[in-house]
Amino acid sequence: PARWPASEEPPMRRIDELRVREKELLRVAKLQYAQGLELWSENIIDALSLFRSSAQKGHEVADYCFRWGQYHEFPPSNIEQALRWYKRGARMLDK
Repeated sequence: PARWPASEEPPMRRIDELRVREKELLRVAKLQYAQGLELWSENIIDALSLFRSSAQKGHEVADYCFRWGQYHEFPPSNIEQALRWYKRGARMLDK
């Protein structure tokens, strides 16, 4: 006798399917991130959109936050603001 009703799949098959989907999402996220890097110097708005989409999939979230801050904040007007940017970048690169 089967342990699962005919309408349900065994749990291991579901887990395998989830792993495949997760790998595909990560592949897409990395591709979006790479496209965002290429666009950054030409079209910041579209690049931010790609970074956000990649970050929503869990890839390079810190880099998205840093670049969003770079775009939305005014250039550092004083040393405190410049140091804040430096610290943010240092946190982003700390692994």
